[in-house]
Amino acid sequence: MKPTLDPFSWALIKLRRGRIRAPCVLDRVPRVSVVIACDNYGHYLRQCVDSVTRDQPGIEVEVIIVDDKSTDDSIAVARSIKDCDERVRLILHEQIKGHIATYNDGLDAATGEFVLLLSADDLATPGALTHAAELLVAEPSVGAVFGNAFQRRFACEPHRWKKLD
Repeated sequence: MKPTLDPFSWALIKLRRGRIRAPCVLDRVPRVSVVIACDNYGHYLRQCVDSVTRDQPGIEVEVIIVDDKSTDDSIAVARSIKDCDERVRLILHEQIKGHIATYNDGLDAATGEFVLLLSADDLATPGALTHAAELLVAEPSVGAVFGNAFQRRFACEPHRWKKLD
């Protein structure tokens, strides 16, 4: 049987934007490791890293880029990002290991209290890591947090992409 809430409780949840409890102020700065798997996504990598290092207040971010022997300019892009930001580390595979091994290598190197796995062609929304860390710190019984996925739709035309949104 599904638990039910009274109308007052539902109103409070709606006012709190879906949260059962009001957001809490963090009493410490949690460290979040972001493992970014890259396989020939050099043209997306800078934007991906920017999405997890900017507009994420109140947390300490560690970025681990794991390149699975890309043949494009991914390694050069990753090195330039690393040279400009001390929070970024780089792991380079000497041979192709595949997606799971790439993530596992990043997880082995992570030192954060919390971890986010991303592909280099993914983005985090502003504040997403902060909100997730707030929830995980406030509710130790929570083991995973996820948000809504946003996608832009494109249609393929001969030699062009057309945005549908």
